[in-house]
Amino acid sequence: ALVRRMGRPVRFVFDAMPAQDGECTVGEFWAVFNKWWMCFRVYEPRLWIPALVLTAFKVYAVGRGFWPRLHPGLLAVLWGMDAAFLGVVQLWLRGLRPANFAALPGGSLGAVAAAVLGAPLLPFVHAANFLATLGPARVRWGGRSYRMAGPLDVRVVAEGEH
Repeated sequence: ALVRRMGRPVRFVFDAMPAQDGECTVGEFWAVFNKWWMCFRVYEPRLWIPALVLTAFKVYAVGRGFWPRLHPGLLAVLWGMDAAFLGVVQLWLRGLRPANFAALPGGSLGAVAAAVLGAPLLPFVHAANFLATLGPARVRWGGRSYRMAGPLDVRVVAEGEH
């Protein structure tokens, strides 16, 4: 509010988003991705809309890979590309924060194996994240719930709920 009163613009800056490390539940892990995609929907629709279209296409392609008859080539290309993407991301993250990944079994080979095994789920995980962002633009962050009506219209709607 102070920045706006001073007549300065408010911009979405990816590196300014809070980060944390440590143990988390599956629900907390899921909530982080939903928050990020909601922020992209509000602040960077030029990224959110193409990603939504790509995810819808990938879910469609997986469906066509199974129905009305099996198309193993289509599934192999789709899952192979997703496995390559996940593998690169895993290796990049391991390079950024090696201590966070030190206790995981298998080293770099384990990361690639996890990418190959996780690839078939990726379109559906992304689709679920997008579905979670299609409703009202509300996120929970640091014990507060925010309503994001637009890039310059973010309001605290509840505090202290967990």
